[in-house]
Amino acid sequence: MKVFGIYKKLLVLLPFFLAACGEDSTSSSVPSQDAYEPSVKGDQVEEVSSATDPVSSSVSITPASSNSSGTTTTTTQPSSSSKKTETVSSEEVLNEASNMVTGSCGPKTSVIKKGEMATWKFNRSSGDVFDEILAPFVWTFAETGTEIKGNGQNEVNVTYNDAGEYNAQLSVDGNVINCSPLQVQGIAIAVVSCKPTKQLYNPGEIMEWTVSATSQSEIVKYTWTTTLDDGVITGNDTVATMPVPAGKHKVDVRAVVRIENADKTVVNYNCDEAKILDPSAVDIMLPVGDANQMFPQEAGVAQIPDSLLIRANTPTVVGFPSNGQYGCRMACLPRVGSDYMMLNEPGAFMLDGVESSINSLSFPTTECVQGKTHTIESKVDMACTYSPS
Repeated sequence: MKVFGIYKKLLVLLPFFLAACGEDSTSSSVPSQDAYEPSVKGDQVEEVSSATDPVSSSVSITPASSNSSGTTTTTTQPSSSSKKTETVSSEEVLNEASNMVTGSCGPKTSVIKKGEMATWKFNRSSGDVFDEILAPFVWTFAETGTEIKGNGQNEVNVTYNDAGEYNAQLSVDGNVINCSPLQVQGIAIAVVSCKPTKQLYNPGEIMEWTVSATSQSEIVKYTWTTTLDDGVITGNDTVATMPVPAGKHKVDVRAVVRIENADKTVVNYNCDEAKILDPSAVDIMLPVGDANQMFPQEAGVAQIPDSLLIRANTPTVVGFPSNGQYGCRMACLPRVGSDYMMLNEPGAFMLDGVESSINSLSFPTTECVQGKTHTIESKVDMACTYSPS
């Protein structure tokens, strides 16, 4: 019986071998492409269709033309004989299931536009290629009321005229598999921005993001998530909030918003990043002394140890090591002397989230307390010292 099964598989494959032998090796062909290339706008990804099925005949090139935005495009169109067509059930009798073949299934492209055709494909994980060719396939598409049957039917094409999320279920060789979903996009959603109220948050504060989006179809739903593993974000409109958990320091956080409109188009958007900084977690304890004496500059480069270096564009918590009886002063120097002028530019030096000048870092006695901390942000590498009066 085992030998008979092998001969049966070989007989099934014989037409494929004969077709391959008779194929003209000089005939032209176009490689198969069934992908959607993303066009990125900020963090928003739109799906743009590319060419589809393999063809064995020539392709025609239409002349370049200008679209409504003024961009000149050239379109490559396959000949009519090579266009992808919808799959229909085979008239052959399905083979008896042997439960040898199983795997996963899903659309080759997870996002398409309405009116386009999706290709659903089965990916085998058990059984061999001969088993797959003989296996009975039954594809069921509940939302469209479509069922496609055929032996070895491991790939099918289905057209979707309405936007929304679509699912498929596949029975292959008697094993039932739920396929990954397909999103069909309708009227577009454009995300203008999604920003936090401020860039730095401390534990115990409430982080907040606001999204602005537009669409010719009414936006009906906003769903918020966050990249922070233990973060709890809430919001069912254009604003989302999240308490900052304790024990977080120098952690970058994003909110992610899923936007849906009445035409069932969906966009997932990564909002601008914010940072959690714990002011009690001292990164650098400031050395006591004169900055110019402690960090002498030679050949334009300050001799600043890395342990005391405040890195550019990295919020850093610095601490006061002792009390100042009559006030105190913080003095800062850039690692590279020529960067000094840059620190006087707007927004180049921030103290506790407020734009400041490195030439006026004097504090009253009440602030000159051992253990007092400040958050420094700088556009250049620099170091600071503490001078109690």
